[in-house]
Amino acid sequence: MEHQKDNVYVTMVCPGFVATPIALNSIQGDGTALGKDDEATRKGLDVVYFVRKMIQAIDRKKWEVSIGGKEKLGVFLKRLSNKLLHNIVIRSRVR
Repeated sequence: MEHQKDNVYVTMVCPGFVATPIALNSIQGDGTALGKDDEATRKGLDVVYFVRKMIQAIDRKKWEVSIGGKEKLGVFLKRLSNKLLHNIVIRSRVR
């Protein structure tokens, strides 16, 4: 905010699941590659769609934007109840 007067704008992007190989290429605690895909990521948003939404938010100088499917509800649940969100995430099958 302090640099807005200098025409420096920041948009915080909170992405949901995007269909990329991020889970497949992730590294486990021992340093070895996971080597398997995550269902939620595989079924996530199309990369091109996600990028278009992100660019729109940046062009509109949004302060914060959540882009995703039903996982966007987590942003609102966190504001409502951190404990409720925590319990939902712990029970999920996402790695």
